[in-house]
Amino acid sequence: MSCKKLITKGIISDCSTQGNAGIEQVIYLINRSQIAEITYDSTIDTKITDIDLESGSKAYKLVGQKQNLNAFSERVINDTVSDMYRHGISFNSFSMSAEDIENIDEMQDFVAIVERKNKKNIDGTFLVYGLGSGLFISSDTYNSNENYGARMLEATSLDSQLESNSAYVLVKTDYVTTKAFLEGLV
Repeated sequence: MSCKKLITKGIISDCSTQGNAGIEQVIYLINRSQIAEITYDSTIDTKITDIDLESGSKAYKLVGQKQNLNAFSERVINDTVSDMYRHGISFNSFSMSAEDIENIDEMQDFVAIVERKNKKNIDGTFLVYGLGSGLFISSDTYNSNENYGARMLEATSLDSQLESNSAYVLVKTDYVTTKAFLEGLV
């Protein structure tokens, strides 16, 4: 792959392509070390057509409400090497059970798959973050008198391990098949 990137198609940002903001309030989390194989589209390196997990491994659901869950990417401009991207998700955790505290305290090196609310085109509905280098808890704040007692968390790419693309897109054949695939990983 060439380091010199070129524009390869026109960009239309008008009422015909404007979508809905936000993501559905379920994020699929996968321990990156348990991914056995990723199948990429043969023509577009940001499109994923399959994810195989190691035997006995599974994905986990992070479930929120309203706008509790968020996903983002940020281009990191560099003068000496190719620009890279910081991937991230943010979420609140209301549960303070011993098991939940331990689970969140130990979260590291995982992949997040989000479903955008905008579903005009299946290609772009399911976005994958942290695939190359993983997501790691980067902010973790709990204050019993703020945010309804929620633990506020953010997981991002490590500064020294950024991603080469702003996101990856997971596409099976259609929306129903892709959604069923993700539910089958859980």
